[in-house]
Parts: sequence; C-alpha cells; structure tokens
Amino acid sequence: PGALFNAAAIYEKDDQVKKAVKYYEQLITKYPKHDLAPEAIFVMGAIFEARTDFSQAASYFERLGDNKDWRDNYDKSQDAIYNSAAIREALEEWSQAIKTYERFIKLYPKHDLVPELSLHIAELYERAKNKKSAQKSYASFVKNKKFKSRKDMHVKAYLALGLMAEKGTGKRAAKDADKYFNQCLATWASIEDEAKKKAETDAARKNAK
Repeated sequence: PGALFNAAAIYEKDDQVKKAVKYYEQLITKYPKHDLAPEAIFVMGAIFEARTDFSQAASYFERLGDNKDWRDNYDKSQDAIYNSAAIREALEEWSQAIKTYERFIKLYPKHDLVPELSLHIAELYERAKNKKSAQKSYASFVKNKKFKSRKDMHVKAYLALGLMAEKGTGKRAAKDADKYFNQCLATWASIEDEAKKKAETDAARKNAK
C-alpha cells in the first residue's frame, strides 16, 4: 500500500493528476481496510478542490464520509463531510448541502459547529426559496434547549422569522411579524443587559483588588 501511495504522491507533485488518481484508486481497491485508504480519498478530494473541480472534490469527500470504517477511524473524516457540504453550498446545490450538514450534526452532535450549522440550515432553506422549511428550521432552532445560551443566534432567527412573516398577507401574518420582531428586540436587549452586568462586575472586582 505504501508503494502505491508514494507513487501517487509523486505523480501528484508532478501535476500528473490522472496517474496520481489511478494509483490512489488502486490502493483503495486493493487495500480498502488499510489506514492509507481514507487518506487517499481525502487527498483526491483536496486535489480536485485545488483544481476548482468542485463537484468531483465533493464526491470524493462524500465517498469518505459514506464508509463507516473510514469515518470512525480517520481523523479527517469530519473535515471531509463538512467540506463536501460547503462545496455543495458553493455550487448552490441546496438540497445536497442541507442533507450533508444535517448528516454532520447527526454524526457529531457535540461538535462546536452544531449550533451554527443548525441555524445555517434554516438560512439555506431560505436561499432555496423553501419558505415553509426555513420557518420550521428557524422555529426549531429557538426552541432547542441546547442552544438556549446562543442568544446572538436567536436574534438572527427571530429577525428572519419576522421578515418572512412580514411578506405574508392577512392579519395573522402581521401579528406573527410583530411577535417575532418583539422577540428579536427583547433578546437583543437581554444580551446588552448581560454585557452591562458583566462589565460592572468586572469593574467591581478590579476596584476591590
């Protein structure tokens, strides 16, 4: 396996991509359980990403994420899944991007990016002009107890909900818009209040020394 990987790396360095891919693929086919197999997949994804062949790059990163053994034992598997989602987003392939971000969250629920990605999924639904799913995702975010401390993100979610409701028609839409805008302002005020209290506490501690 090492000889195949080294041969591929040499061709890659010499910018002979087709030959490099050929040897990386041979390694994966012959030794799928070897530690170098997922590394070969990741490298191929990086190669095509660097060459701006983004669709091909995403396919390789997704291929790595689809293999449970590689995913569980390769330390760059999280990066591969995230990269594939980010590339699909850049290509405006909204459905696939959302699906992959959701998969990242499911596989790595304790990752620091989970709150950010959960809100971002709602934003992607909005970009895809899927208003119903966007509203559902924003509402789900603000109700999720795990994100209770992320008030800065709650402000964004309430604002987005308010703006979407404002574009609706009828008394119900107007009422919902007012509700969400008020929640946005109240959350923002609470953030400022917390910041003020923290500043006063810090100053008191400093003066007490």
